[in-house]
Amino acid sequence: MRDDQLKITEDKAWLRRLLPLVVIAIGAAASVAVVKSRKAPKKKQEQVQGVLVETVRARTETRQVTVVGHGTVQPRREINIIPELSGRIRWAHPQLVVGGVIKKGQVLLRIDPVDYTLALERSRAQIAQAERGVAEAQSNSQVARREWKILGKSTGRKEPNPLTLGVPQLKQAQASLAGAKAELKQARVRLARTVIRAPFNLRVRRETVEVGQYALQGQPLAAVYGTDEAEVLVPLKVSDMRWISVPRQVFDKKGRVRPSGPGSPASVYLELGARRFERAGKLERSVGEVDPTSRMAKVVVSLDDPYNLKGGVKGSVKGKGDSEGSDMSTFRPDYEIGSFVEVRLRGHLLRDVLPIPTEALRIGSVVWVANKENKLEIRKVKTARITEREALVTSGLSAGDRVILTAIGAALPDMKLRTSDGQPDEKAKSGKPPLSDKKAQPKGAKKQASLTEKAR
Repeated sequence: MRDDQLKITEDKAWLRRLLPLVVIAIGAAASVAVVKSRKAPKKKQEQVQGVLVETVRARTETRQVTVVGHGTVQPRREINIIPELSGRIRWAHPQLVVGGVIKKGQVLLRIDPVDYTLALERSRAQIAQAERGVAEAQSNSQVARREWKILGKSTGRKEPNPLTLGVPQLKQAQASLAGAKAELKQARVRLARTVIRAPFNLRVRRETVEVGQYALQGQPLAAVYGTDEAEVLVPLKVSDMRWISVPRQVFDKKGRVRPSGPGSPASVYLELGARRFERAGKLERSVGEVDPTSRMAKVVVSLDDPYNLKGGVKGSVKGKGDSEGSDMSTFRPDYEIGSFVEVRLRGHLLRDVLPIPTEALRIGSVVWVANKENKLEIRKVKTARITEREALVTSGLSAGDRVILTAIGAALPDMKLRTSDGQPDEKAKSGKPPLSDKKAQPKGAKKQASLTEKAR
């Protein structure tokens, strides 16, 4: 009984070993059958697409050159208030403080005039004494002349001695009188100098004045600057100077210095937060030298009434968040000394130029153009002026040319292109719509690189 069971067990073990081999053989046969029954796919030739670029059409325009610079507002007139004589300060103007504004002709301060009043009285007394001396000398001279007429004939001399007639004595008395009169005038001038007046409309920058203080002759008491005009010293590139009209200082027939002509119109902009204000300026002159460090030329632009003391200022520009009729829409700022401003000078007119974005101008004054067949052309151009935003082309381009803005890694002549505004490509000729910018962009850099290689 045990032998039969052992034989059955050995038969089942053999079947378990054989079954996997049978399954593998069946699977292999099925795979071979499937592979042999598969039809080969039809080969489809992929069409070569051009590089997608952005273009802008060149147009002939007339442009006015605008030269932009920046500078700091500074006073046109600035002086120190220095007394011409010594004395104790009896009175000072209430506005003679830092930031105070004083009108031309108003009294700034008064120095105690007692000593100078007494000196004036002494000068008057000296004049009276000198006049008496002149009268005595004249009387003595007349007496001497009468005596000479009586006694001169007995001496036999035809002309008397001037000393005999008292002529030197009279001249000395007259000289003393003239000196006394000069002393009187000087005493009056000294007395007048005890009152110091504002030489022009001014604002006080700093002061060291107190009532009761003893002021010394030649000691500065205050520093002031004019409020009628201010100046902006604007550094400019030397190459920009040829685009603007700078008045030259020339001598006229009388030897006076006069400008040769009007300067270019100027606009001075001041930014306060989100608001931007404009004020008209005037190009006055050139400094006449180039900074040795920055290699920049400098021009002077004048501003009238920077502190709005003569009335309102026209030409403000409404800023963000302002509404019509609001208080802020009528606000006019002061162009205070030390303010950093932007200056725009309107220069010469350039006619028949083709402005293109600066990014379209390649190294070596070269631009890329998409021709009618949507192929790339490399053009050498000449420019009249290049700014941060645009280049003004004078030759090498024609009106209507499509200038390429997109940067291409390996730009070659006759490279196939696709433009968003240009001619249809091969898909468009076959009736299929061209690929738009939105569909083309998500393909990524790898797809763009492969298209470039195929176009090459």
